[in-house]
Amino acid sequence: CGNGRLDFGEECELPGTEVCDAACHHIGPWCGDGQLDPGEGCDPPNGGSCSSTCQVVGASAPPAPTLACGNGLLDPGEECDDNNNFDADGCSAACLSEACGNARLDAAEECDDGNLVSGDGCSAACRSEVCGNGRIDFELECEPPGSPGCSAACRLLPELSAPTDQAALAADAQALAPPAPEASATDGK
Repeated sequence: CGNGRLDFGEECELPGTEVCDAACHHIGPWCGDGQLDPGEGCDPPNGGSCSSTCQVVGASAPPAPTLACGNGLLDPGEECDDNNNFDADGCSAACLSEACGNARLDAAEECDDGNLVSGDGCSAACRSEVCGNGRIDFELECEPPGSPGCSAACRLLPELSAPTDQAALAADAQALAPPAPEASATDGK
């Protein structure tokens, strides 16, 4: 190993490199391993249509497929591939499905708890259900917290001067009623 010749039992002859270990055995995928790896057009080399560098020989050979997110092909490890590397279009730049309820925080989501149930802190639309978010969400009564009539917990505050008995309510209703029209001298004739 390391003598410049590929001897019996050796897979490579550049020990200590990123593709060949100190014992002259391949590290990871390599041309000739029988697997079509990224950057290869064919494998194994055959001296004819597949070169010693695992490239298809001949002018009419199609380009080797590139395993990469955004190539429009569903490659291993991808949930989707929409032929671009943009987020917020249903398929992320990492080729993962963007959907509320997938337990991943995708573009335009405030939260994602892995379900489509409202009332658990993250709504079925993946919006945060907390006091102070500017929206009256599940079981909240008012916004913003601390505003007139709204508690710090987004609950309506009872009015301290509000009448509590029926007589007081009737008096308030009478005071708020419009005045009755006055009778004139010509009425009733």
